[in-house]
Amino acid sequence: MRRALGLVLAAVVGAGALIVYGPGQDRTDHGDGRLGSGSGSGSGERAGVFPPAVSPHSVSAMIEQARARLKRAPDEARLWAELGTAYVEQARVAADPTYYTKAEQALRKALTLRHRSPEDRARAQTGLGTLANARHEFRDAERWAEQALQLDPDHWMLYGVLADARLQLGERRSAEEALRTMMNLRPGVASYTRAAHYFTLTGRPERAAEALDLAISAAAPAAAPAAAAELAFCHERKGELAWHTGRPRTALAAYDRALAADPHHAAALAGRGRAKAALGRTEEALRDYTASLKHAPHPAVLVELGELYLSLGRQAQAERQFMLFEDVQKLFRASGVADGLLAGRYESEHGDPATAVRLLRAEWARGRTAERADALGWALHRAGHHAHALPYARQATELDGHRAEFAYHRGRIEQALGMAGPGREHIGRALRLNPHFSPLHAPKAKAALGKAHR
Repeated sequence: MRRALGLVLAAVVGAGALIVYGPGQDRTDHGDGRLGSGSGSGSGERAGVFPPAVSPHSVSAMIEQARARLKRAPDEARLWAELGTAYVEQARVAADPTYYTKAEQALRKALTLRHRSPEDRARAQTGLGTLANARHEFRDAERWAEQALQLDPDHWMLYGVLADARLQLGERRSAEEALRTMMNLRPGVASYTRAAHYFTLTGRPERAAEALDLAISAAAPAAAPAAAAELAFCHERKGELAWHTGRPRTALAAYDRALAADPHHAAALAGRGRAKAALGRTEEALRDYTASLKHAPHPAVLVELGELYLSLGRQAQAERQFMLFEDVQKLFRASGVADGLLAGRYESEHGDPATAVRLLRAEWARGRTAERADALGWALHRAGHHAHALPYARQATELDGHRAEFAYHRGRIEQALGMAGPGREHIGRALRLNPHFSPLHAPKAKAALGKAHR
């Protein structure tokens, strides 16, 4: 275990760049390497936000406990900070953005109380940073974390918030430094899963698997619901890794392990649906997607299910999912969440490509990441601006050469520019990386290669 941890730390320290999902868990270490109940992080990997590691039931219990304690001590800043951070977690777990408003009110209340320690103020600032990351206000998140750093430089969680924000701002080197400090202060699930994602996006899936094995060991099963949900989270991450490396059967086994730990884990249900669809178990896949959305109507999953319906020729059902997506997006925007990346991707495929270009240019200005480069390049291509699209597609594959979608998009753009050889090469690479990368585009990739060989 120590040797494996050393490998993870050495690789992270020497890498010079860090990729992590987004807001991390702020939970209590039990002294045995296992992180337990406390305040934490949220959902929506495709939007760049770290998925939940706490069940809705345990978060609700945390909220009720904090409320009960505040009735006895209404001027306790630490309790208001705990309540606010729990509200952020509830918003993510349940895909209910109305909790973000409640979170902001509680966290700002913590800052206004006179009798508070520097550590209490730092906890509230860290919570506001977590909230800002969840709302995709990454510069604000960085500012809150830096303020907390001045008050309590040994609080490990603020470095997770800082790393998450800087990653999304395209500042990989400084994000890596923040994660390195976080791992030194508190190695555990939150650190290991970030390291795993970093290795995944820098083309080292074997190292990513090692880091996730450490995370699973740190999340040893326990009787508490939060611990079971945390174990489910780690197995769901392993499933996601297997999926992106083109192994749907391995992914399915990991998702099954996640759901054995927590049968209501929304991300694992969606992942299992994705894997079953790839294996031809379509009706089972649809049931899993539907169950996932019943527990948490995450916008990205609504789009994914809609695209699966489209691939099956079920236009009316697909349109229903897309309408639901648009309705849910309005709710998120009303609560201060502006996910231009997801909205831009949706407009590229199912809406107005010109709108997608506008949204994604704004995203690109906020931070130059592989996902934004790919999304903007594809939007420009869909809008007919193939020559302008290619530099972004190239950047995406250079920053992350192991995402099948990025390789496919680059290949299609190259084909549109008459670059037959490179186009065929990149489309073929997409299928080698993950032959099931999209129910809509994987069949088109196979058809494009077949046409090129004739």
